[in-house]
Amino acid sequence: MAGHLFIISIILYVVGYLFALCFFRWQKLRNYISPIFVAIASCFSIAVAVIVLADNSVYLDFPLLLPIIPCSFLLDPLSSYFVLAISVICLIPVYHNEGIELRGISSG
Repeated sequence: MAGHLFIISIILYVVGYLFALCFFRWQKLRNYISPIFVAIASCFSIAVAVIVLADNSVYLDFPLLLPIIPCSFLLDPLSSYFVLAISVICLIPVYHNEGIELRGISSG
């Protein structure tokens, strides 16, 4: 379960950042949609970190297109502390961006 949440959170981070890059000219759309992806990804990452801290380590094995190049991750309690810290730090700009949008102040 934690492995699937971790993969989903990485995909959502990438989608949020790519959405911000692709819709650079449409600032209002970018400022509403991209932080939603990042906030959901941060919540999933926090859930993964809490699951790994409460339980044991999680081993993730990614089957890539080429079987010659294996890709695998090990989430142990130490790395989950860093995942938790980064996820909480990623939530701060999302909250700040929503506050700016709600007050009607242009962010840039």
